[in-house]
Amino acid sequence: LKIAQKGLKHAEQLLASKTSGSPAKKLEFYSEVSRALHKYLGDKLNIQQADLSIENVLAALSSRSVNGEIPGALKSLWETCEMARFAPTSLEAAAIQNTFDQARRLIVELERTLRK
Repeated sequence: LKIAQKGLKHAEQLLASKTSGSPAKKLEFYSEVSRALHKYLGDKLNIQQADLSIENVLAALSSRSVNGEIPGALKSLWETCEMARFAPTSLEAAAIQNTFDQARRLIVELERTLRK
């Protein structure tokens, strides 16, 4: 959880910086959110970084009986970050803020769910 919080804090700083409007900063933001998710999920689900894929994460969540909207929301967030990083088309401020809020909510919800 601390790793994810640190990564999201850095992403939040990028979001709040005066140069947050630059395309490079926006790409760095999505990279930081993606990195935070990858590190958190890898550590939490005991998946090596080399084996970390959305399919392996969803399988691990399923084996731990994590149901509901979490797996779908996680997949959507994962895909949003990947799309923004590798095929950026629209990097609007509202979408960036939404991505940040969604990442924070998902990590908190996963932490709550996986502790049970």
